[in-house]
Amino acid sequence: MALAALLSCLLLPSTTFIRHTLRVSQFTAALVLFLILGGAGGYLGLLAVDHLSEFTLSLPVDISRLSSKIGQNLTDFVRDHPKLGSLLPEPRLIADFGERNAGLIFKGLGDPASNITGLVSQGLLTLILAIFFTVEQPILEPRLANAIGRSPNEAKFYENLFQHLAKRMRRYLIVRAFINFIFGLSVVIALTVLKVNYPIILGIFACFANFIPYLGQAMAALLMSLVALSQTGSLSDMMIVILIFAALSVIEGYLLTPIVMGRTMDLNGTTVLVSCLFWGFMWGTVGLFLATPIAAIIRLTLERFSGGRKWALLMSVVPESEIQLEPEINSEITA
Repeated sequence: MALAALLSCLLLPSTTFIRHTLRVSQFTAALVLFLILGGAGGYLGLLAVDHLSEFTLSLPVDISRLSSKIGQNLTDFVRDHPKLGSLLPEPRLIADFGERNAGLIFKGLGDPASNITGLVSQGLLTLILAIFFTVEQPILEPRLANAIGRSPNEAKFYENLFQHLAKRMRRYLIVRAFINFIFGLSVVIALTVLKVNYPIILGIFACFANFIPYLGQAMAALLMSLVALSQTGSLSDMMIVILIFAALSVIEGYLLTPIVMGRTMDLNGTTVLVSCLFWGFMWGTVGLFLATPIAAIIRLTLERFSGGRKWALLMSVVPESEIQLEPEINSEITA
C-alpha cells in the first residue's frame, strides 16, 4: 500500500493528461493507463525471464571459476612470498568454496520464471491499488483533511499540506527514476564495452539498486566487479568496473542529483541510514526502497509546523535560516 500510494502520486498527472486528451472520465483514463503499464510490464517481464534464465544457469559456473582463479592466484602469491603464507587463508579452501557451493547457489536462485511471476503478481496488485488511489485522490484529500482538521482553517491547512507532499514526491520519483535510468544505461554500456555477458540484466539490477541509498550502489559495484572478473578473468577489468561505479556515483551524488533534484529530498546521511535500518527491518527490501521517500515525507511535514521545525532541521542539511514555513500553507496550528 505504501508503494501504491507513492505510485499514485506519480500517475496522477498521466491520468489527467489522458482524461483531457481523450475526453473521458477519471476512471476510464486510469483504466487506459493501467492497460498501458500492465502490457509494458508484462512484456518486460517476459524479456527478463529469458535473460535471467541464462544468467541463473551461468552464475554458479562463474562463481566456481572465480573461486578457483582466486585460489590459484593466492597459491602463486604464497609461493613467491612464503613469509606471508601464515597470514593468508589456505588457497585450496577458497578454490573449493565455489565448487562446493555452486549447487547451493543454483538452488537458492530458484526458478527465474517462478520468481518473475511472483514479482509480476505483486507488481500488478500494487498497480491496481495505485490506480484506485489515483482515481480517488481528488476526493480523498479534502475528506481526509476534514476528518483530521478540527476547524475549516485546519482542514484547509491539511489539504494544502497533502497537495504539497504529493507534488514534492512526484518530482522526486520522476527525477530519481530518470537519474537511475541514466545510471543503469551507463552500466550497460560499460559492461558491453568490456564484453561482460548479460549487461542488460546487470544494468537493470544497478538501476533498481540505486534506489537504495549507499548500500545499493555498493552491492551493485561488488556484484558487477565479481561478475567481470569471473567472466573475463582480468583483474584490470574488475578494477575498471569499480572505477566506473565510483565515477558514476561521484557524478550522480555531487553533480547530477543536486542540480536536477535540488533540495527536494534534503536529508542528512544519518537520517537516511536510520530510516533504511528501520524500514528495512520492518518491510525488508521494499522498506529499503521506501526508506528515503518516507523520511522525506516526515521532514516535509514537520517543517510545516512551528513546533516541528527543530526536528526538520535535525533531519536536514539545509541551514536553519533557509527552513521556512511556506505562506500558502502556514496557519496558527502548532505541533
